[in-house]
Amino acid sequence: MVLKLHLWVLIVFGLWAGMGLSADEVVLITNMQGGDATFVSFKDLSNLYKGRKHSLSGTQVVVVNRQPYESAVAYQFLRKFLGLDAEQYKLYWLRESFRGGAEEPRAVHSLQELILLMQTTANAISYVSLEEWEKLREANLEVKKLNVDG
Repeated sequence: MVLKLHLWVLIVFGLWAGMGLSADEVVLITNMQGGDATFVSFKDLSNLYKGRKHSLSGTQVVVVNRQPYESAVAYQFLRKFLGLDAEQYKLYWLRESFRGGAEEPRAVHSLQELILLMQTTANAISYVSLEEWEKLREANLEVKKLNVDG
């Protein structure tokens, strides 16, 4: 009986924590030009979002994060690609700021803000939900999916 209760709590918490969005519904996007701009390695992506890397294929990129980090899309992105939750990611950047280390990625707080940034900033990389990806395609925004290798 106790085991069933614990399992039920884990399932409910897992659904709440992910806010109904699965990790497969996170779409990486970029407005970078060229054929190399459709793939990124898992390691490079992690390093970009941790401020350890600033370019892909020799091109300087603008890394864009979604906030709040507790939002469904940011939560799933952090979990899937960085192996961190929102609090761990915030703590990572707090430590970096005290160390004088890397600079935290640029942040946007809405899809509209992300669209504006993607229209006005070259070589940007970010992520959206699958539903948001469909909206971007309908709006004919010049962005493409960024596939992750490895």
